[in-house]
Amino acid sequence: MGAALPAAAALLLAVLLAALTVGACGGEEVAPEPAEPLVGRRFPSVVGEALSGAAVRLPEDFVGAPLIVVVAPAGEAQEDADRYLVSLRSRGAAFVETPVLASLVTRLTQRYHNGKLKETEPRDMWGRIVPLYKDGAVLAEFIGEVEDETRALVLVLDRDGVIRFLDDGGYDPATLEAAVAAYESLGP
Repeated sequence: MGAALPAAAALLLAVLLAALTVGACGGEEVAPEPAEPLVGRRFPSVVGEALSGAAVRLPEDFVGAPLIVVVAPAGEAQEDADRYLVSLRSRGAAFVETPVLASLVTRLTQRYHNGKLKETEPRDMWGRIVPLYKDGAVLAEFIGEVEDETRALVLVLDRDGVIRFLDDGGYDPATLEAAVAAYESLGP
């Protein structure tokens, strides 16, 4: 029994060395698994403070009714996200915008960034704009890598917070109409 343990360790070492050798000799690179589709998954639980000062928990505060969520994955997408807000204001749909500002610098300068957002957003929209500082990383990780950080994402959540529609191509009138149609199909 005393010799079996060193023999097993030697075999394990040989297998590990063989695996490393195959990898180092230029074996084919394995492509990463594609990201799991987000449609059909529950939106992650995140907390932010709306520009109005109200604490907002997504999607928990909106459970029971559908919701359109416009995500600005980076500061460069804010203008694109604002196009959705302007168009959604007159639609009668429940919606929020979540600028993702997850870096340490933006977290430390949160008041400054909120002030800048307030300068550019109409006061009646402040309750619908929920910058995500601390939980921005949670949402960014959930969404995964975005192809173009200048484009907003639009998601439609059902009454349970499950994503039923997603488009990450930025603002487009046809995309807006598709999102509103998906929202309306979920009922009041």
